Amino acid sequence: LAGLCAARCGSPVECVTLTDGQPAVVENLRHNAAATAALRPLAAPASVAALEWSSPDLSVLTRPVDVVMGTDLVYDPASVPPLV
Repeated sequence: LAGLCAARCGSPVECVTLTDGQPAVVENLRHNAAATAALRPLAAPASVAALEWSSPDLSVLTRPVDVVMGTDLVYDPASVPPLV
């Protein structure tokens, strides 16, 4: 939700990449991004990529990253160390 809100607001946001490490969540992100854009075009483009933060392959990000905004990050205590 936070990433799609940023894409909806636009400037100073130029683009948004929504990520998750779980394939089902990535598919849900794709659906939500498309559904949100179908309601009204987004001010900044939103893309979706699979990215596992415990061993991130940053090559999936197609542009330089200025800000990382995390939401719903720590359901499992084992996921905390890669984020710190």
